[in-house]
Amino acid sequence: MATQRGFFSISRELALPTKPTELDTDRTPWKWVGCDCNVTSPCYSESRCHALEMQWRVPSVPSELRMPDVAGVRAMVRWIGTNEPFMVDAIAAILASACVTPGALFIDSGMNEGMWTVLGAHSACRAIGIEPQPQCIPPVRMALDHNGLSARIINALLAPTPTTATIDASRPCFGGFQPNEAERAQGKGRHAQVGSLRLDELDEFKDPNAHVALWHLDVEGAEIPVLRSAAKLFAERRIDRVLFEITLKRWGQFGISSKKEGLDELRRLFSGWTCTWACNGRPFPWVPVPRHQVYCARPWNERSDLGWGLFDVFCVAPGVDPLWNATR
Repeated sequence: MATQRGFFSISRELALPTKPTELDTDRTPWKWVGCDCNVTSPCYSESRCHALEMQWRVPSVPSELRMPDVAGVRAMVRWIGTNEPFMVDAIAAILASACVTPGALFIDSGMNEGMWTVLGAHSACRAIGIEPQPQCIPPVRMALDHNGLSARIINALLAPTPTTATIDASRPCFGGFQPNEAERAQGKGRHAQVGSLRLDELDEFKDPNAHVALWHLDVEGAEIPVLRSAAKLFAERRIDRVLFEITLKRWGQFGISSKKEGLDELRRLFSGWTCTWACNGRPFPWVPVPRHQVYCARPWNERSDLGWGLFDVFCVAPGVDPLWNATR
């Protein structure tokens, strides 16, 4: 087991810049520029920089929580703090209020290094982390053990029908897409075959009181088949809130023939729900948005161009309190 010196503070790490430079896509041609707390920086975030300058930590995250300082984990936590600071406050706020109801679950699919699962385990929710990369499982288990927390960790894919994926387990846990990527499967490395399951068939849902207080999805383009794996839960109205990343450019790899087809399916799935851009609180239109038309809002990454094609959407079921809004 790692020593005390082998763990770092989540709250402090989230307040730090992720890297010295960032690609500014608002310029022609694109150019690498400074990524810091200068207000002209393309990755400037008022919330993160205020936390860094005033407290050296993100106040919405408990100061005592730690993650293991093993390959890739610190970099992934810092990436979230720089690129998705709204996610930190959103998930922390929702967990603090939504998890007090009996049977409340926090589902973290595309768990990656497990920071969100650790936050969920620290709340009153029962946390379930689901991740296909086997190399991501040890870090989150180390974190849970070190923090005296418990959660169910599942090494699997979420899919509506049985499937398997080839994972390069010789690489460190990381946040990019890799299942079944041909160039990796054919190369050197230690590959693992990982199976699938449906979310709505987890044993936890045998309890009639069990419901999903918050479902966080970051599955690198697989969001539509992952959502299909919970069809019974949607039909039974056992999901309260879904916070998910949409990665339009990868949908074709999961059998979605076009952006329109995928967005139309999501519109039908969330009919009657309130769905907003997670980082600005405005209604989500369920159509592709051109570059340089929609951005995140203060105090988040105001220069984050949501027309890039990778963004987060927050959907709340009818009659459910959102418990968080980007506009506060």
